[in-house]
Amino acid sequence: MDVSRVGKKRALVGAVTAALVLVLGAACGGGGEEEDGLPDVEEVVAGALRAVAPPGEIGHLEVTQENLLGGKAWVQEIWLDADGERFRREQRLAEEDEPLLSVTAGEQWRVASYTAAEMAPPVSIDTVDRNEWAERGVDNFAYFGVEHLRSLAEAQDRRLVGETIVEGQAAVTVEGKLVREWMRGTVIVMTLDLDKATLLPVELRERYIEPDGSQMETSILRFHWDTVLPDELRAEFFSPDALFTAYSPVHKTLAEMSELGFTPYWLGDKYEDPKGQLDLYPWDVQDERDVDGIARWPRLVYASEDAGLTVVTIREGPASRARFEPRVEVTGPWIVPGPGGAPTEAYPQVHEERVTVQGRPATLNTARLSVNNEVTHRWLVVTLGETIIELHVEEEGPFESKEAILALAQALVPVPEQP
Repeated sequence: MDVSRVGKKRALVGAVTAALVLVLGAACGGGGEEEDGLPDVEEVVAGALRAVAPPGEIGHLEVTQENLLGGKAWVQEIWLDADGERFRREQRLAEEDEPLLSVTAGEQWRVASYTAAEMAPPVSIDTVDRNEWAERGVDNFAYFGVEHLRSLAEAQDRRLVGETIVEGQAAVTVEGKLVREWMRGTVIVMTLDLDKATLLPVELRERYIEPDGSQMETSILRFHWDTVLPDELRAEFFSPDALFTAYSPVHKTLAEMSELGFTPYWLGDKYEDPKGQLDLYPWDVQDERDVDGIARWPRLVYASEDAGLTVVTIREGPASRARFEPRVEVTGPWIVPGPGGAPTEAYPQVHEERVTVQGRPATLNTARLSVNNEVTHRWLVVTLGETIIELHVEEEGPFESKEAILALAQALVPVPEQP
């Protein structure tokens, strides 16, 4: 890295944000507070977003985490291109020679994410609501890639705390409080130190405040920033589609399926329909001998990029041997209000209907908790040749109707030898 070039860029960013810093100094140094509190926190957060991705170059952040709860620490590298409104983020454990834990690429308000976790499809693509994030202050998609600043933009309560010295640098501290619906009253408090001269991040401390008032500091993030010239990165570096192709196990998964002793069926790499496009997300393939002698047959997951959710799941195997356990959504019990409002258990009512798919008899199953409950689960079971297929549609997706699931079943075709 050209140190002199980095120094010049730091000076440029400092000049760009000088007006903010002057206001900030008045607000945080005493005497600049107005009747409605510290009025410049929004400008400071906006300036911090702009500082990490300067015009004409690629901002590069290296984020190291210190886990205060005893877990393994990790390192993130983030590349930010504000001119192209795009980013890339890679994460690995802090120990040397560790493989990537995740890779994320974002461009044109689409995000592709790869994860090494075994409990999720390895790679997916989602569309991000531009208007929603612009309202929160993230008006350039490059900023979406900086998780700590994105969280600060999301925070329901932000304030300027004051000035301090962090690792020998004059810094200004911004605090934000974030409440997640799924955390049941727990408040996440983020305290971010920004370099006073440039508004670049220096250190982030995170703590949780529980509903009973107890507090726990969870982690500390430290930042190193420099820049990269655009021509130093390969052309597809920020492309969600290129990342999806690089990490998708489609061909490996389908090849493994073809070796399990039956003809696999699918809807193609993509399923086009007026109701929306579905993309294939294959899950791991395991044959029946892999896990304690319990049968494990393949499943293919089709998801909607625009909706950001799984829409269709296909489970299949040889008709002579494959058996599928019922999905939990249709076995119950579901907890519902009983007499007097007390919680009670209820089991779905399953209705079976005989239908015809590709000239073969099939069963269309519909499960509802009650005739008054709008949540409906539908799945179709059909045997094509020597293959038994169970096709599920999600209850709130665009393909939940009887007509849609029958159309999906009619579209099933054998997977070609080299898809």
